[in-house]
Amino acid sequence: MTGISYEKEDANTRLIIRAGIGLALGTLVASALVLFLFRWLGERAARGDAPPPPMARMDPGRLPPAPRLQTLPAQDLGAVRAEEDRTLTSYGWVNESAGTVHIPIEEAMRRLAERGEAPLPAAPPSAAPSPSSVASPSAATRPPPSSAPRPHP
Repeated sequence: MTGISYEKEDANTRLIIRAGIGLALGTLVASALVLFLFRWLGERAARGDAPPPPMARMDPGRLPPAPRLQTLPAQDLGAVRAEEDRTLTSYGWVNESAGTVHIPIEEAMRRLAERGEAPLPAAPPSAAPSPSSVASPSAATRPPPSSAPRPHP
């Protein structure tokens, strides 16, 4: 087994190594050229731009005219939801002069359940039944209001 060897002419290792080094150098030169072009073109574009108008310059503490864009929409949404949660879980005045208050939604649902189902607002006549009248069997068994004419047998 000492007589096993390989064919030296099949692969020229020196040529493969030189090609790899050439590719690496070519990549470095191309990267340097692209970086130089980006910087040069950026400076050239900056020189050609007009100066910003006076209203575009922001002084500290000065806000732009309304309407302003949201800068932190996630925080704004969180604040709105926190205010809604506070309103839905607390007592307070809606209109003090008219005597209108708001109560926690759990309390309102409990009171509504104690009284029974609240009367539904009059809906315009339609061919198809509304989803609320189909879903609520007590609406079909509720007696008509006293001002409605009674059906004759």
